[in-house]
Amino acid sequence: MIAVTIRKLIAAAMLFLPIQALAVNWIEIQDSEEATLYLDVDSPFTDEGYVMVWTMGDIKKDITRTGARSFRSLWQIDCDRKRMRVLQMPLYNSSMGEGRPTASSKSGKTDWEYPIPQSVNSTIHGLMCIWKDDN
Repeated sequence: MIAVTIRKLIAAAMLFLPIQALAVNWIEIQDSEEATLYLDVDSPFTDEGYVMVWTMGDIKKDITRTGARSFRSLWQIDCDRKRMRVLQMPLYNSSMGEGRPTASSKSGKTDWEYPIPQSVNSTIHGLMCIWKDDN
């Protein structure tokens, strides 16, 4: 029942997204003073039982101390064990992940984390596990 409600909320939210956001397949999932975070709704896929999905952050303040204006993150999500980690996170000098990644981009796996309830990571985890159940 909760999954059906979440699906309805996502569908309703997509009706009110700017046309530009839909055209590039990014939906906004969080907006803060530091950054706006987007989820690529066309990118989820499974690999060895894990859900993989791209997110993007458009940076408003220099939170990276590198001058980066945006980043993209490839998440590996373990729905069975309720955990997730970043596999890649290239940084960009342009907004919205445009252009080439910077030399200071981070690659390599982070440690597994268990999303804090009602956090943006919990939202990403929940949405992608619903996606996995539907596919």
